[in-house]
Amino acid sequence: MLIDSTSRKRIQMNAAPSLGTCCLLSVLSACGGLPHDAKVDLTYPQWINVEYLSAMRVVVQICVPDRTVSLAPLDLDLARVPPIPPRRERILYVQDTKEMLAARSAYVSKITANSIPDTRDVAHLMQLMRNEREMDITKPYAPYGDVKHLGDIGRAGSQVVYLRGRTSDEQPVYEESTNTRPEYLTAISFRAPHRNETQYWYKLPDHIPHKEFTEWLPPFTQEDRTSGTNGNRDVGYRLVYRKKVDSSHIDSFAPKIRFKLLSIVENFEYEGRFWDRTQKAINAYKQFQNLQSGSEEWASFHFVPAEKIALPPC
Repeated sequence: MLIDSTSRKRIQMNAAPSLGTCCLLSVLSACGGLPHDAKVDLTYPQWINVEYLSAMRVVVQICVPDRTVSLAPLDLDLARVPPIPPRRERILYVQDTKEMLAARSAYVSKITANSIPDTRDVAHLMQLMRNEREMDITKPYAPYGDVKHLGDIGRAGSQVVYLRGRTSDEQPVYEESTNTRPEYLTAISFRAPHRNETQYWYKLPDHIPHKEFTEWLPPFTQEDRTSGTNGNRDVGYRLVYRKKVDSSHIDSFAPKIRFKLLSIVENFEYEGRFWDRTQKAINAYKQFQNLQSGSEEWASFHFVPAEKIALPPC
C-alpha cells in the first residue's frame, strides 16, 4: 500500500476514535506506511481525556489457602534491556482544544513527577518450581472470569489469571489488573487449579482503598459446574440478567480475594513500568533456554517479582 505524504499527514492528524481507524493505523505502522516519528500512540484509547486517565480501576489478588507454591530465587541481568521512561502524554488531535490538552498533560505530569528512576542492573525474581511438594500448584495460571454492567447492558467474560507471588504461609497468590471501574464490575469468578469443577463467585466490598489492598474476603456463593449446587449452576447467567442468586454453602478452604484501586497511569508508573522491562528480559531468557513462544512449556516457565514484604496469609 503506497501512501503519499499528504495522505499520511491527514491520517496522522485526524485519528478518529473508531476501532477501524485504530486498526488502520496499526496496519500502516506495521507495514512501514507511517514514519517512525509519527505521533500515534495506541497505548491509550483515541478518546483519551483526564476523566479516563484518572478514573480508578480495580486490581484483584486471589489466594488459594489449601495449596502451596514453590519458588526459587533467580537474579536476571537487565543490562541489555533499556529502562522504560515515565509515561508522557504526547497525543494531539485536531479536535483537542488547548484546555483539553493542558488538563490531560497536567494530570500525567502530576503522576509522573514522583516517578522512581529505574536504575536496576539486575531483576530479583522468583521462579516457579513444579512438583517439589505434593500440595504445590504445577501451573502458573488459573481460570478467572467476571460479570460487568454498563447501565442495563451486562456481559460475562472469561480468561486466565496468573501467579503473582505467595503469602508468608507459601500459599499461591494470583493477580489481575481488571482495567474496569468498580461501578461497572459486578462480580468475579475463580476456579482453583486443583478443583476445576467448583467455581467461586465474589462481589466487590462497599469500600475499596486507593493503592492498598483490602483484607482477604470469602466468596459470596459457589457452584458445581457439573451438577449445580443449591440451584446455582448458572450464576454467571443470573448475574448478567440481574436475577436472584441464592446463597450456598461455602467451602472452608475456598479461595479468598482482596481488592485495591489504581488509575491507569498509576498502575503503569508504580508497577507496570518496572515489570514490563523485566518481562522483556524474561522472554529473552526463555528464548536462550530454547523454549518455543506460545508453548505449554513457555507458559509454565514462570517468574514473579521477589516480594520485599511477604503477602499476608489467607
